[in-house]
Amino acid sequence: MIVLGSQVRADGPAVITKYRLDRAREYLKDHPETVCIVSGGQGKNEPAPEAVIMKQYLVQKGIPEEQILTEDRSLNTIENIRNSKAMILEQKGAEGDAEIEDDVGIVTNNFHVFRGVMLARHAGFRKVSGIAAYTNPFYLPNNMLRETCGILKDLLCGNLL
Repeated sequence: MIVLGSQVRADGPAVITKYRLDRAREYLKDHPETVCIVSGGQGKNEPAPEAVIMKQYLVQKGIPEEQILTEDRSLNTIENIRNSKAMILEQKGAEGDAEIEDDVGIVTNNFHVFRGVMLARHAGFRKVSGIAAYTNPFYLPNNMLRETCGILKDLLCGNLL
């Protein structure tokens, strides 16, 4: 499982990020054998890498620390996917640009699932599924507009197909 990063603050994850983490926690409670990668580096206005604060949140919510790996260098969704893939390959002792044949779930908000899954497929994840987190409808108009722009950019840059 890869939980895609999103904004964090000094007092913890922002609301959108909490939705992702709460969905991941639900899944991990039901599937305790699952390894979770929290993915996200430190943005300009963030007190620490997103992954570090995300892991702290999950541990505080009862997920065992050893079940969570941190990828703390990525600054966007493409890097979340690529860096997490590199971690998985390293854990398996594989190198280079090998494809990932294991089942992998991408945890992100419902408005972001399509792009997250498509980027993962493009990066070489063969059995990837979206695990959609709730989003308050108040946040949807802004996030849907941003996501549409992100999809168009990724299509133009060759990151989706």
